[in-house]
Amino acid sequence: VSSALAVAQDCLLPLLRRQPPKAAAPALCSRTMPMPQNITKAQEEAQRYVDQHGLDRMGTKLMNGIIADKPEDPKLYMIRWLAERCSDEQLENSGLERKKR
Repeated sequence: VSSALAVAQDCLLPLLRRQPPKAAAPALCSRTMPMPQNITKAQEEAQRYVDQHGLDRMGTKLMNGIIADKPEDPKLYMIRWLAERCSDEQLENSGLERKKR
């Protein structure tokens, strides 16, 4: 878990903050660069999970929306943004439901 957290801190968070990643993590952050042989299994699994679910792109889109819209409450904006991209079934399976209008 701590290795996955390190990947998130070194790779994903800078993307969300629009900062270049730390020098230790560029191969983990780029889809075009091969993964070095010395990364841990946990780091490799974390990157595979991020890639499999498109988390880097989703996080970037979410942050771009927040920056463009400048909501008064960014947390509620994020919740709404994510919920809008889920089906009613996905929300229900997670113990949530969409408010009927």
